Amino acid sequence: RTGSNFVFIKLDNADADRVRVTINVKTTEQPATTCTLTAEPTAVEVEGTDGEATVALSLTCPESTVAASMDISVPEGLEIVVASAEKGDMLTATHSLTVSETETSGVYRVVIISSNNGAFTAEQAELFSFRVKATGVIASGAKIEVSDASFSDKSGLEKEADDIDIDVTQTLAYKPGDVDGDGDVDEVDAQLILQVSAGLKTLDELAQPAAINVPGGNSDALEVNAQIVLKYSVAAEKPW
Repeated sequence: RTGSNFVFIKLDNADADRVRVTINVKTTEQPATTCTLTAEPTAVEVEGTDGEATVALSLTCPESTVAASMDISVPEGLEIVVASAEKGDMLTATHSLTVSETETSGVYRVVIISSNNGAFTAEQAELFSFRVKATGVIASGAKIEVSDASFSDKSGLEKEADDIDIDVTQTLAYKPGDVDGDGDVDEVDAQLILQVSAGLKTLDELAQPAAINVPGGNSDALEVNAQIVLKYSVAAEKPW
C-alpha cells in the first residue's frame, strides 16, 4: 500500500543483557490507476457561423468511480451550449452533471458527483454528451481539447485520464477576408475593409459582407481585420 511500512524485528540473543535489533523496511507503492476517455466523433464539422455539432465522451474506468471533473477548451469562434449537456448510460439518476464557463475564455469546467456515493458503470459506456455551436469564423487546424480529467472512487483515491483532442472544421460559403468576392484574400480586400472601418464604405457595398469576419478579428475594430487580411495576403502558409 502506498506510504505503508512493514517492519520485521529479529532478536539475535534473548538471554543477553543487550539485544541487537535488525529492522528491514520494505515499502511498496501502488501504481497509479488510469482511466481512458474517448470522443465520438473524433472530428466535428460545423456549417457557417452558427452551425452546431454534438460530441459524446465515453469512459473506461475501474470499478467504484463515483465522481469526475475535467476541463473542455474550445477554439475562438466556437462555444459549448451549456444547457445541452446530457448524462450518458454510465451515469444514473443519483449523479448530477454540470458544465459551466470558467474565468478563462473558451474553457468550460465539467463536474459529475453522486448524491449517494453511487458508482459509475465499470465497463466502457457513454459518460456524457454536449453540443458546440459556431459563433464566428474558426481558424484552420482548430481543436476541442479535453484536459485535466480526474476521477475519484469511494475511498477518495483519484484516477486520471490522458488528454484528448477533437478536430474542428468549418464549412463557409465564402473565404474569410475575401470581401470583394474574387476568390482571393489580398491587399485589395484589406483596403476595402479599412474603407468600411473609416466610414467611407458600407457593408452593403461589399460583394461578400460576411467575409469581413476573419479568425482573430474584431467586429468593433475593423482595422484589426484589415491588418489580419494584409498579413494573410503575404503569408507563405495560409492560416485558413
